[in-house]
Amino acid sequence: MSDDLDIRHGGVVVVDTGSLRNAAAAAALIGERAAASADQVQWASGLLAQSAGAVPAGEAADRAARSATQLRVLAGEAEGLGRALTQAANLYEAAELHARWASAAPEDRVGLERSIRALLADSGRAESGLAEYGDASTTELFAPLVALRTAWEAETAAPLGDQFGRAFALLGMLGPASASGGYFFGSVVAGLYRGAVNAAGRQTVRGPLRDAPRETPRETRRAAGPTSPVRVEAGRSVRVVAPTGLAAAVSRIPSGEEGRVRVERYEMPDGSREWVVYIAGTDALGGESAWDMTSNLQLYQGERSASYAAVLTALDDAGRADGEALHLVGHSQGAMIGSHLAASDPATATLVTVGTPVTAPLPETVLSVDLRHRDDAVAALSGPGPALGTGAPESIIVQRTVPDASPLPGVGSAHALTSYVETAQRVDASTDPRVEAQRALWAHLATGTAVATTYAVTRTSADTGTGVAAGLSSSAGGAG
Repeated sequence: MSDDLDIRHGGVVVVDTGSLRNAAAAAALIGERAAASADQVQWASGLLAQSAGAVPAGEAADRAARSATQLRVLAGEAEGLGRALTQAANLYEAAELHARWASAAPEDRVGLERSIRALLADSGRAESGLAEYGDASTTELFAPLVALRTAWEAETAAPLGDQFGRAFALLGMLGPASASGGYFFGSVVAGLYRGAVNAAGRQTVRGPLRDAPRETPRETRRAAGPTSPVRVEAGRSVRVVAPTGLAAAVSRIPSGEEGRVRVERYEMPDGSREWVVYIAGTDALGGESAWDMTSNLQLYQGERSASYAAVLTALDDAGRADGEALHLVGHSQGAMIGSHLAASDPATATLVTVGTPVTAPLPETVLSVDLRHRDDAVAALSGPGPALGTGAPESIIVQRTVPDASPLPGVGSAHALTSYVETAQRVDASTDPRVEAQRALWAHLATGTAVATTYAVTRTSADTGTGVAAGLSSSAGGAG
């Protein structure tokens, strides 16, 4: 499997249908002109053929006849291309109308159904016998759109199965299973894994986070908050400059002993302030870490976690005011936290997710940059993404397969932050025009003066948490 970058707009079937229709019109015009030219060349060929006895004229007539035939072939291909482009635009527009239909009031659905049928009929996709826009007819009408999503999933199935296969092959060295058997079962498990993800339906952020059940008795529960209180401690604030690119930004996500949250405050030339928050991924299975599997499961199920509350406290401690622009960069659990924040904070301007297990439905005011590896089992939890995309029109999804990635967590695995930094470096080196929007972001931030503060977060016992309603306490030594 090639490890070349695959850069797409922020969805499976997000397409500028206006450009498609313009291209279809251009192809149709080329076809018409080619057909007209073929007729003229054929007429000239006939005139030349009438010049009996003139050898040069006869040869010219033959060449003209062949040219006329080639022009007619070109005309047919151009007309076919125009029809295909028009059909594609119809299907994509029908998908958008179907999304509106799903959330529309009953009285507004009739007009949408009529438009959907017209678009699909024009593309030869609708069957004349369909009498009603019910569940059965929806399945028939949108089979091509389902096929697009299926193709997306099939594209990532092989690398993910290969990754599971590596794990089974490794286990096979310790048992009776062979390496080939490991790869076979890896493919099976990858299919079951995707099926379970789709069946769970947790891969899309839906609404505000719910309060997670508390471990303390009901009478002592706070009105809101994670399972256990946590302590958020600010380190020394330092002057920094903006990242020079996507890889530099991803590299600033805390890891190891660096803390869990890094907050950068930018004082812009116009007097406004903007904030960049870098959020770490899971660092423990349990214990004192707020970035553990408990927080992972809570966030994936749509519940407020200790790690999420800690990020909010860090922002408050750093001094961010409501309405000030927010740029979020997160890896794994940090990407999940960032997605929930972006979906709930209207001042969010950017969301960079790295190996995220969820997808957030974002407004067009949010630039979304989604880095995912095809053989990353955590990223596979997010599914194929919304069919109609998410975020600003300039949003992108970047995919890559990590060659020879280890199936085990840590350095070298498809989910490791170091692997994603390498992918971001490839994005920075890319000449694809779709990456220009995120480059413009770093250039914009470079015009400001920045201060960065890194926050350490630890869980505390449930009966010692004091401070904000989320059950957090903050020690802000040196916060700017």
